[in-house]
Amino acid sequence: MSSTKAESIGVGYPRNGLMALRDVKNSGGRFVSVSDEDMIEAMRLISSSTGIFPEIASASTIAAIQEDISSGRIDYGSSVIALMTGSGIKNSQSMEVFTCP
Repeated sequence: MSSTKAESIGVGYPRNGLMALRDVKNSGGRFVSVSDEDMIEAMRLISSSTGIFPEIASASTIAAIQEDISSGRIDYGSSVIALMTGSGIKNSQSMEVFTCP
């Protein structure tokens, strides 16, 4: 397991890992890996453009979408849904890595 600032998703053995694999396969989806730096930059983007302060793990959804747009897997301008369920306020580590531009 690698070290990450996104503690809530940085687990060695996901509790429902087999279910996640099954659901991604059945939906035609895929997993995307992003760096801590990408997640922190996504936190800044979300906060500055929407006023929403996500925790690092929640920002991973936006970082993954940005990665998919950059690689051409998602067309720029497409409609995409990103679920962000964690607030940066509940996670002190989010506050430590986040600084306003």
